[in-house]
Amino acid sequence: PGIYLFARLLFVSAAVAVFERGSPVSILQRSWAVTQGQGLPLCLFLLLGLLSVIGVSILAEGAGAALDVVARLAGLPPVGRFLHALVIGIGSCFVTVGTAVAGAVTYRMLAR
Repeated sequence: PGIYLFARLLFVSAAVAVFERGSPVSILQRSWAVTQGQGLPLCLFLLLGLLSVIGVSILAEGAGAALDVVARLAGLPPVGRFLHALVIGIGSCFVTVGTAVAGAVTYRMLAR
């Protein structure tokens, strides 16, 4: 039920704030109306997105840990910790930008 509600109210975000003006209640109503009849496809899209986020996070953590190990073996533990954090930060940036783009594109497609 939570994923379904999240999918239906997905567009109570920056995309709605940019493209729509109004009170919070009217934005909630607009999001609910835009997703009318699209609950299941949006749930599947969210599950695919969730799996993608998990995959990117695992890859970023693994790559960062590998760089950390290599730097520690080279006798540079501070550099290893920095590279580990940097790679995780880059992965987080990709997830954040991807989420914003997916939300905006989906909103524009449903708002037609």
